Amino acid sequence: MAVSPPEGSKRIAWVDIAKALGVVLVVTGHFLYHTSYVGFNHIIYSFHLPFFFMLSGYVYRVPEKRFGVYIGEKSRRLLIPMSIFVAVMLPFTVMMGEYPSVEKFLERLFFLNGELVCNDPCWYFLVLFEIYVILFFAFKLSRKLWYKLLLCVLCLSSMIIMYQCGGRLVFGLDRAILGAGFLLFGMLLRELEILERPRLPLKLIMAASCFAIWLIFGIVLNKKGSFYMFKLHNSFFFVLAALAACIWVSLLCQLLSRLPEKFVSACGWMGKNSVVIIGTHYMFLKGIEQLFNALHWNNRTVYDFTVPPIIAAILLAYIPICALVNRYIPLLSVEKPKPRTRRRGQAKKI
Repeated sequence: MAVSPPEGSKRIAWVDIAKALGVVLVVTGHFLYHTSYVGFNHIIYSFHLPFFFMLSGYVYRVPEKRFGVYIGEKSRRLLIPMSIFVAVMLPFTVMMGEYPSVEKFLERLFFLNGELVCNDPCWYFLVLFEIYVILFFAFKLSRKLWYKLLLCVLCLSSMIIMYQCGGRLVFGLDRAILGAGFLLFGMLLRELEILERPRLPLKLIMAASCFAIWLIFGIVLNKKGSFYMFKLHNSFFFVLAALAACIWVSLLCQLLSRLPEKFVSACGWMGKNSVVIIGTHYMFLKGIEQLFNALHWNNRTVYDFTVPPIIAAILLAYIPICALVNRYIPLLSVEKPKPRTRRRGQAKKI
């Protein structure tokens, strides 16, 4: 079921499809949050963010670089785009009166109470950065497989216990430790070749079993949670269901990687532009909410009817938006900017 990346490319086809699926689920989940599509939103929130962290772990390699170089690269990819997205949206949220007091504003500015100021989805960039810092020092002790397994179990089990006891950590560190567990799970899936080694019949059994575990513990026995707000309800059920979903959705994406190359390329494009899409789609969401309020379209039936085509239109609008960003603001692009080549006939300066 696994398809190798094109010759000369380090990209993995099914991972590109999985990233694209994750981006669509993030955007859809936010737009459906206050609609009547409660069941569908419950499905999305039961696994989509753990799935993103797992994918980050699947492609993660233990760094060989010095700490300063390593942190500089992660800052360019995560903290700088996050700061830009927050700064752009900040004036609009202040004008809309979302912060009743200076204390409330400062709490969210520094992520002290579990919420990030104005552009909520940007919390993911900060937490992922914290995870990379934690793992950099954690892997100084050992890089062996047993150690990664131990770290994964410790991260997930400690957050399960802490949540059930009502504990919280500042600056999103509780989310970072929980996310590190899923990221390490992705590393284990890659190193043990759990998704690639089994033959097709065994993969189908794995997918069916994991789907059943996710359905029972993530949907039937647990309420809709929120990774961002750290509201997991039954934290053991949430973690168990999310781990199972990571496996069956990955196997599904492997199957989808057999589709025509144009589909895989389109998914790869969306995955490479995931930072821009995640960091800016809340601007569309807030703008549409203000428009509906101005037009007095506060009827939920109207909102339910219009949201699906709005989501589709916004995702299509990102085709020219991301093209412009990649060309004129390469700082926000996941890929490193390519060095400019001299035009033909231009003399080389000595």
